[in-house]
Amino acid sequence: MVAMPLSRQSIRSSTPGPQPQDDDDQSTTFARSPRRPATTGSRPPTQEIVPRIEAASRTCWAKGIQPVSEPRMQSWRKSMEEPKLRQQLVKLLARTAIFADTTERFRQAIILKFVPAEYEANQQVWDGDAEGSWLGVVVTGRLHLSLQRVVGNILTTSIGPGGTIGDPSLFGLSEKRCIAAIAIVPTMLLTLDAAHFHEILDAVGPPPSLSLILDHVDQLSQLVANAETFVTLDCFRSLEKKCVLQLHANSEPRICYPGQVLMMEGTLGKDMFVFLSGACRVEKDGRLLAELSRGAVLGELAVIGLDRVRSATVVCSSLSVVRVLHTDVFHEILSGFPAA
Repeated sequence: MVAMPLSRQSIRSSTPGPQPQDDDDQSTTFARSPRRPATTGSRPPTQEIVPRIEAASRTCWAKGIQPVSEPRMQSWRKSMEEPKLRQQLVKLLARTAIFADTTERFRQAIILKFVPAEYEANQQVWDGDAEGSWLGVVVTGRLHLSLQRVVGNILTTSIGPGGTIGDPSLFGLSEKRCIAAIAIVPTMLLTLDAAHFHEILDAVGPPPSLSLILDHVDQLSQLVANAETFVTLDCFRSLEKKCVLQLHANSEPRICYPGQVLMMEGTLGKDMFVFLSGACRVEKDGRLLAELSRGAVLGELAVIGLDRVRSATVVCSSLSVVRVLHTDVFHEILSGFPAA
């Protein structure tokens, strides 16, 4: 096995497991169709591997990523130099949502740009106001993501092995993190800086599976920042515009991947989703009810407080960009507008 504490089970497969009572865990909610067989990609010469790793590490550490100990870093270098061990890591990478449908050649190239990072229990990865452009893939451990509010942090979701954090910033859709990340148990991440991501895009070519975002970054970043997407929503029409603008400012931009389950029928919901791009399907009792796309609003009853029980299952059918509003954020902001 890999010299670092990684295993085939470290990053979970995309087959959905038992669902939690609250649909706020992003690490096991995928229902993918079978993937196409991976094609063999070109592998870099062994003598080029360590210099690439060292360069990637210096960049990431300079941006505040928590480095692993030197013995662990030596193990990582050894894993990258050994073809069989490196291939195991490439396979682990293929189990993550963001890279699952990329080509083998792309994953072979991008794995050398990842840098391991370790966080102790209760150690902050970043805060919500931080600027950053690196992605983190959870290998072991668990993260809590929360919105930092005056009355305290509001937990929005939990990320376990196979989950990713920071993908909107990696793609250039948001300069700020918007949401705080903290390790609740000792956690290992594989981190990827945006500059290295784009270096591989230029060298290997962009994966078709990510083209819906990569080809439209400027338009999507404008949509993410545009508060009018909230102001015009029917469910907010009775609220003051200032209130709605605060709701938008305290919502989370999120990238959702094909097969990702946003809402599970019968579970308790805490979030509403506003689709800025992409598409989803709505199912009930295993039957397709509707297919929705840009402009769709889902889960607002749970946020407003009328009914937290999800009446249907919602699954992303394409790469999508959404803004997510948590019910606790909604009610805290609403309390500051008595006339609402």
